[in-house]
Amino acid sequence: RHNPAPALPAALHSRAAQLGGGMAIARERLLKQLRLIALPHLAERAGRAWDQAIEQALDAYEEHWNAPHPVRAAARLP
Repeated sequence: RHNPAPALPAALHSRAAQLGGGMAIARERLLKQLRLIALPHLAERAGRAWDQAIEQALDAYEEHWNAPHPVRAAARLP
């Protein structure tokens, strides 16, 4: 079910901050876990892979719903 991005800029920024914050927390958790299990040498590569996967997911969202993801929509606003 599609939950459209808020039309009001302040609400859109708030939604994007919530979603982006969750993505950032998950990324940091990934990198922390790699350090904790003695694989810090994989952190840089894993971070790049994470970032690429997020971009692909945002692209897929836009293709599926024919509208930008709230994170991207908010980034386009002043």
